[in-house]
Parts: sequence; C-alpha cells; structure tokens
Amino acid sequence: DADGNYSNPMVTTVRMNTAPIMASVIASAALVLIDGTVTVTANVTDGDGSVNLVTFFIDVDQDGGWTGGTDIDLGVDSSSAGGWNKTLTVLSAWGTGDHHILAAGRDNDGAWGAPAGANVRFNIAPQVTSVSVTVGGNSVSAMTHGDAVLVTAVASDSGGSVARVTFFLDNDADGEWTEG
Repeated sequence: DADGNYSNPMVTTVRMNTAPIMASVIASAALVLIDGTVTVTANVTDGDGSVNLVTFFIDVDQDGGWTGGTDIDLGVDSSSAGGWNKTLTVLSAWGTGDHHILAAGRDNDGAWGAPAGANVRFNIAPQVTSVSVTVGGNSVSAMTHGDAVLVTAVASDSGGSVARVTFFLDNDADGEWTEG
C-alpha cells in the first residue's frame, strides 16, 4: 500500500488433470444380425489418475462425439474388472447398415477423454419364404429311393441380396441343422 506495507502471501496449489486417452475400441464382430449380440471393448488409460467409467454410444450423426437426442446411449461400464466392456443385443430400432459405436472414458477427477470407435454392420437375416420338392416335374411329399429330386427355395434379403441357399436333410426332424 502507500505506507509500504505488504500483505501476507497466499499460496494456492493447482493440480493439473489430464483427461483419459482412449487407445482403441474393438467390437467382437464386424457383422451382427438384428437380435444378435456384440461385445464392445474399450482400451483406455489415465496417466495422472484412474479411469472410473466408460460410456458407450452409437454415433448416429457421425460427428465423433455425443449428441443428446440424436445418438443412441448404449450404457456404461463402471467397473474395470474384466476390462471396459459392454455387451449389446442389437435392436431393430437401430436400423440396418454400418454403425459407428463410440466409447469415452471419465477419470477420477471427472474429466472426459475424447471418444474412439469401432464400425459394426447391423443386418437382417435372409428369409426363406417357400421350399418345394419335385420329382419328374411333379410336386411330391414322399419319394422313392433312387428318384431324381429337385429342391427349390424362394429366399429374400431386405438388407441386400441372397448370396447362397444351403439345403439339408433334417434327419432328426427338429427343424435345425445338426452337425454329424
């Protein structure tokens, strides 16, 4: 002040915090059918503390970050036991096609790191709408050993095209393919 007096100095300690770094995000599959499951694993570190939460979301608007009301929240993993993972059942409401699933980590000081992501294609399984069996051009429900049989299927794929139809003889009559 004007009289030459000084106040006591104030000491403040400032701790700098570095946000977590998302090294990678890996999906367990690149192609998942609607109603199928995929596990997304985030590899994240925090150089000056610890990661205490990872959030997962579908980046609908493809802007590389969370946009409330647009992006789809897939939930969080708040326990690093077994890694930072989220297992999802793919919902039809998410649509088919390519999706960018992002993960972002939060540290013990509340800082969020930049998200990173993995691409996953959601698809609908092709549908077989009819199967017919003919012998000598005639539709049959039973045949004789040695008959030449023609089996025809009608199949469609609303998300693309049918690449292959596989026929099998259902020896155990369970409607499913059984190995062996």
